[in-house]
Amino acid sequence: KRREREIHQEMMLRDEEAVELRQTFSSLQQEVEMKTKKLKKVTRWGVSAKKKLASSEILLILFQLYAKLQSVKAEIQDQHDEYVRVRQDLEQTQNEQTRELKLRYLIIENFIPPEEKNKIMNRLYFDCEEDQWKFQPLVPASKKSMKRRPASAVGYKRPISQYARVAMAMGAHPRYRV
Repeated sequence: KRREREIHQEMMLRDEEAVELRQTFSSLQQEVEMKTKKLKKVTRWGVSAKKKLASSEILLILFQLYAKLQSVKAEIQDQHDEYVRVRQDLEQTQNEQTRELKLRYLIIENFIPPEEKNKIMNRLYFDCEEDQWKFQPLVPASKKSMKRRPASAVGYKRPISQYARVAMAMGAHPRYRV
């Protein structure tokens, strides 16, 4: 009866090991916990299995598992250190940008008149394609809005202003001769 229990326990351990080998871990922390459980089981199992396995084999298994555990712990620590460093860099960048923004707000509030600020704010728009704020042009860029060059008066070589026509009609000033 005792022998049957030992065989049953051994089969259960092998089944658990097979399940653990097939199992995929979603995080390193889960893997560390699972390896720790396995290490504890092996140490408990090692006490009862001394009769079956040589102590050198048990020590070899324990050392291998312990080495894996230490490598996983070192990897977790490296990942944590990298995370902390990146987070500190991001916080520093955010603080610098906040300081720069406050400085620009101070300059705008103290050196730019409110009317000019409102004009500028009314001209601003956000361009989604370039992910950037832009100014609307002061003059629309259409051909019809540009003034055409005056056409020449009938019978004259060049265009003549209204003032020049009146001056020519008034007298014979040499400047307004045709």
